[in-house]
Amino acid sequence: MTYAGEWVDDRRSGHGYYLYANGDEYVGEWQNHLRHGQGKYMYASSGLQYEGQWRDGKRTGEGEITRVEGQLAFVASTTAVKLLWRSGAGLDLSGGCGEVRPLQDKSSTAPE
Repeated sequence: MTYAGEWVDDRRSGHGYYLYANGDEYVGEWQNHLRHGQGKYMYASSGLQYEGQWRDGKRTGEGEITRVEGQLAFVASTTAVKLLWRSGAGLDLSGGCGEVRPLQDKSSTAPE
């Protein structure tokens, strides 16, 4: 486990980066040793990423969970669900939105 960031009274507080023993990573705001405020958590085993609000170490409020598979990025948020086309190294939003089906059924996720 590795932490690089701000400390207040020997506790993680302010902006920082934490690498967990299992390979997960978090970069964002801390308060009193807990994820708190805006931050991004990357799950090493699944490839999922959550970026959004945290309170007392838990995801809360506005945020997005992203999973990239091949040429598709599946994005779920508290306000909408989107399917984004990926082009090269970045996301190309000009492909529009489509219906997101369960990740097990990727055969018909392309918009018409």
